[in-house]
Amino acid sequence: MKIRTKLYAGFAVVILPTVGMGFITIRGIESVSRVASDTFEYPLMSSNFARSAQSNFIRMDRADSIAILTATEDAFSEQSEVVAELDALIREDLDIFAERMRNAEAPPLIAQIRESLNDLATLRNAQSRSLLAGTADVDELGAERMLLLADINENFEYLVDLSVEEGFDFLLSAEETAEGIFET
Repeated sequence: MKIRTKLYAGFAVVILPTVGMGFITIRGIESVSRVASDTFEYPLMSSNFARSAQSNFIRMDRADSIAILTATEDAFSEQSEVVAELDALIREDLDIFAERMRNAEAPPLIAQIRESLNDLATLRNAQSRSLLAGTADVDELGAERMLLLADINENFEYLVDLSVEEGFDFLLSAEETAEGIFET
């Protein structure tokens, strides 16, 4: 055998396994990148927007409560702008949450929250008119509002729990995927 053939064979013995290891490494990096991207895109985003919607709901309730405690037309006018802005933010957060969440329980829960927010807006308007007019149904509307707020808050708690649970399940599947990648 010529020296040239021996050199080619020697280099081939080194280069072919290196190319194979490079291919496996690239495949592993792509898989890890996909898992990292999916982690950001789905569980982290859904959890973030669920918490954001919940926080905005709490801020909306506080703004609404300030107007009710003040019970002046100016306070209702000023706070209604804040409440409308926060309501829009909540609905936007819920839209993004719905896009990112992969759980079958989420869509009916989101629909229920939206319906409750609509009911709250109707109740808010009735309560503000009642407070300004000084009618007798103020306490009844206040009690109804408190029940509705508690129901919405409970649904937001469940929404956040659902997203955290989904994130944990995703973490477990990502760990299994990572183990499969690095065992190869």
